[in-house]
Amino acid sequence: MVSANTLCKKLLNVNHAVIEDANFYDDQDGVCHLRIQARTDKWHQDDCPFCHRRCYRYDQKTEHPRTWRS
Repeated sequence: MVSANTLCKKLLNVNHAVIEDANFYDDQDGVCHLRIQARTDKWHQDDCPFCHRRCYRYDQKTEHPRTWRS
């Protein structure tokens, strides 16, 4: 049986990611959503998404979580 982390990574089609948490929640309209909290692994956290080289200034940590909608 596949783990929840592996399933989330396959659904998102991501490599080099660590799934920290995944949960379902209902909004005020009664629609069920899946919220996945993920981050890059330590080895690839400074990689540029375009050239895939190390770029230490590219993606700095922020106080607020980022949200992507699909």
